[in-house]
Amino acid sequence: MNITKPVWRRRVAMACVGALAALGCTTVGDAARAAADLPAAQFASVSGSGACAANEQAPATYTGTFAAKLQMTELLKPFETQVKSEADAGHFPWDKETVSTSASFYYTVTFPQGTTVQAASASESSSMIASVTESAVSSDSLTHTFKIKLNDVNWAEIYAAYQQDTSNPSAHTVDVTIPYSIAANSADEAKAIAARNVTATGSFSFYPSGTWG
Repeated sequence: MNITKPVWRRRVAMACVGALAALGCTTVGDAARAAADLPAAQFASVSGSGACAANEQAPATYTGTFAAKLQMTELLKPFETQVKSEADAGHFPWDKETVSTSASFYYTVTFPQGTTVQAASASESSSMIASVTESAVSSDSLTHTFKIKLNDVNWAEIYAAYQQDTSNPSAHTVDVTIPYSIAANSADEAKAIAARNVTATGSFSFYPSGTWG
């Protein structure tokens, strides 16, 4: 039986309308909404600006960037008791999919309909993480999933790296950046855009027993 727990859920507003609502767009602010009890809620944000076509006419286009700087120690913290137990037992963090390599976090970002999403980038600076890759993109390019893979070592080494990184969590992160744009042909459309959210969700699963080899 594997251990599975949703790690976080994040909703980020596409943009506050500001001048965009009147299609006299020069600057557009950003807002974020998230439940306070989610461990990674504070790590995602959007930024960008709006601009009208020539002569301040429609369409108006909002160009933004979704950015997440995930502090991996905070995301593993809900599992700390289980991780220490596995480390003390000499176990390996087997993945749930194949039980043949180390487990992974999965991070999925979904944009609302009508958004044009550009190529994503991802990097990591965590002592616990072997790699971060974009593992899936939906056919409409609105949903991007990232696989954040633990090092291929026993839990004892993962736990030691976790403890090391807790001294400076903001320096040991997984960074995801996705540029996007969305157009509005009227003030009503602009207001509707402002009510839409970019949604990010994450989970982590592993088999809780067994040793490497």
